[in-house]
Amino acid sequence: MTAEELMSSSVPQKALEKDIENAITGILERKENENEQFACEHKLKTVWNENQHLEKLLEGHLSPEQIDFVRGNLIKVLSTLIWIDWHRWSEFQRIFLDHCNSEGRRDRLDDSLPIEDREQLADSSFLADSASARHFLVGQHVFLPIPIEEHEDQIYSKTRRLPFIRESGEIRGGSYGQVSKEVVACRYFIHKQLNSPPCPSQAVSQVPAVDLGFN
Repeated sequence: MTAEELMSSSVPQKALEKDIENAITGILERKENENEQFACEHKLKTVWNENQHLEKLLEGHLSPEQIDFVRGNLIKVLSTLIWIDWHRWSEFQRIFLDHCNSEGRRDRLDDSLPIEDREQLADSSFLADSASARHFLVGQHVFLPIPIEEHEDQIYSKTRRLPFIRESGEIRGGSYGQVSKEVVACRYFIHKQLNSPPCPSQAVSQVPAVDLGFN
């Protein structure tokens, strides 16, 4: 392929990546604050299914069967890669589909997120540079809001995102800080009795978490 052909073929690819990024941005909650913004999984799946975004991005690199597997198991990973401006789609299969841990299990799928080891991310078999590793380390959390479980004390790293779409205001003060009422995104409040995420959005009270020093 000539240099001119390479240049012309990269333009539609970059335009496609930008279209997907814009679509993802459009579904973000709390988008006014980059440290709190997050994407709901069901909306994320809609983005990738609309306009054949998934097929267009990976066609020529994966088989239809592999693309179906990605649809069910790598949407959050894909979204993170788009978010951090990653372009090595010809290596996607080797890096994410073919890689297995010592037990023979694929360990770079959505259910392996978050990946918190920067050295692992920067390894030559993975993202292969420290800048991409740093961006992935932060960017993945946009797509991993924490489901709120009814009557459960939940402690997570301060890097994780809470699925609060709106703050209804302070309720009261206490020994642990101020208590505020938050509106939880649809499907991110788990009722004990139902054991499933309901819709519509749910209002809950929040006591600010104590920073336990997690990174």
